[in-house]
Amino acid sequence: MLSPEVANDKSLYPDAATIQKGEWQNDVGSASTLYEEYYQKLKAGR
Repeated sequence: MLSPEVANDKSLYPDAATIQKGEWQNDVGSASTLYEEYYQKLKAGR
């Protein structure tokens, strides 16, 4: 079971109103490789 702190975290589990305000990222095709490369560098702090 999730702790109440995690279960009630809106950044992890947004409510319907928050989801309605959000934007969806469409498929970026072959650019996904580039996105993944930069995401991995960001995670590694480089």
